Amino acid sequence: MKFANKFNHIITALIITMSIPLFTMCQKSETDDSSAAAPAAEASAQLTRDQVEDKYKWDLTQLYTDQNAWEADYTEIESLVGTLGSFEGKLSKSSDMLLKCMKLTDKLNTKFTKLRMYASMGKDLDMTVAAKMDLFERANALGTKFAGAAAFINPEILSMPTAKLEGFIKSNKDLQLYKQKLGDISRLKAHTLSAKEEALLASAGPVESSFMNTYRIFTGTEFKFPTIKDDKGNDYALTNGSFIGALHSNDRAFRKRAYENFYTPFIAHNGTLAGLYNGAIKAKIFNAQARKYETTLEYALDQNCIPVEVYKNLVSTVNANIAPLHRWASVKKKMLGVESLHVYDTYVTLFPGSKKEYTYDEACEIVLKSLAPMGEEYVKEVKHSMDNRWIDVYETKNKRGGAYSSSSTSEAHPYILLNWNNQLDDMFTLTHEIGHNMHSMYTGKNQPEPYADYVIFLAEVASITNEFLLLDYLIENATTKDEKLSLIEKYLNNIKGTFFRQTRFAEFEMTLQGEIEKGAVYSPEKINKLFSKIYLKSLLSG
Repeated sequence: MKFANKFNHIITALIITMSIPLFTMCQKSETDDSSAAAPAAEASAQLTRDQVEDKYKWDLTQLYTDQNAWEADYTEIESLVGTLGSFEGKLSKSSDMLLKCMKLTDKLNTKFTKLRMYASMGKDLDMTVAAKMDLFERANALGTKFAGAAAFINPEILSMPTAKLEGFIKSNKDLQLYKQKLGDISRLKAHTLSAKEEALLASAGPVESSFMNTYRIFTGTEFKFPTIKDDKGNDYALTNGSFIGALHSNDRAFRKRAYENFYTPFIAHNGTLAGLYNGAIKAKIFNAQARKYETTLEYALDQNCIPVEVYKNLVSTVNANIAPLHRWASVKKKMLGVESLHVYDTYVTLFPGSKKEYTYDEACEIVLKSLAPMGEEYVKEVKHSMDNRWIDVYETKNKRGGAYSSSSTSEAHPYILLNWNNQLDDMFTLTHEIGHNMHSMYTGKNQPEPYADYVIFLAEVASITNEFLLLDYLIENATTKDEKLSLIEKYLNNIKGTFFRQTRFAEFEMTLQGEIEKGAVYSPEKINKLFSKIYLKSLLSG
């Protein structure tokens, strides 16, 4: 999944309290075997950072050598933000004045992305360290200040007569670089407010993000997960990462214990989590209404010029063609020999004899070989990232769960966060995030600064391409029939997860937010019931 603002799904614990493993989509685990360089797969207790070799941890000094260097950039950005006001009321005076303003905002965006990236990733490694949280909050506050100072730009550009703006672009060769960007500003004219109103909305940004930040801290550091017995009768400490390992177990009783116990703290705090989720939705509704959109859906899609019909057509098409998924669920139910198929049955393989575990180092070698069709340069760049601490591999105490690519496209190279658990899925997560990293690197190298980023609508193309290359390689090199069958099963599970499951989430968000926009009140029980109804369509036939 792409990191931070680029990935706009609201992942909240309200979905988790349904006893549906949304939050575990990319979450893995590891434990220490006390002697090997890398942790072993058996889950007993979370590692601390000092128990992991440096080569498996991020080297954030590649961003800033120390906090003093970060502070120097902070001071410079703060100073540059202060100079933005000198352009206010002057953008229509000359094409050079407009160009200078656009270049300054590009420079600020580049420097601020690096600054916030360092603060955010440092915080993610241990969300209980107050100094790291303070740095993160300071970066966010500076971002709000930047957004507020730049709030006059779009309204002022839109106040120019169209002929004058077009004349500026035509007469100034350097300004022609911004033709598309200026066109996007014009396209959103009906939803752009006055400079004062834009500044006010910018100042509300931290309020909107506070719901997700609170959720991550709450569930990532303050939840107490129980310890259960595994399939051999040993103690098994449940964490966000070890939970996924348990769901892959061939022992159904163990899977069920893990599933039911993992959600205990979520259910216990159902009301608090529901409040956070409702708050996040209402913040989005406020922004959509302030910008004169009919719905939050329209607001979210219009930023990238995507018609609402595209989103709705995806949902309706999946609902009309869900029979193959029901057939797969029926096959799995029959082959597992169970009376009813539960969510905790959907991860286990039907071919346990071919089940393999992969250390991170083994997975790196396989992934590099699978990416050969992308060319020597691509593989060389990927290996460089693996060898130079761009990837934080193992789950450690209070580390953020899941997986992401930081997706930086300029000044700083992108990083990858993992929570490794020696599962086949971990290897697919690795190559998936590498896809994001390489997409970011190449667009940064080949696109001018205003267009060096890429929209979320395109973000998963590179990552899923990498997944299919890995799957093709594994199938081609399988040595037994069962191994090939298990990989074909993996192919089907990928379709289930990437296409059907994600569309379930999309339908849930569209339905719930649409109802709340109309004035409906959704209690925790109603939210759970709605999500359960939508999600279980993936498992139930008829």
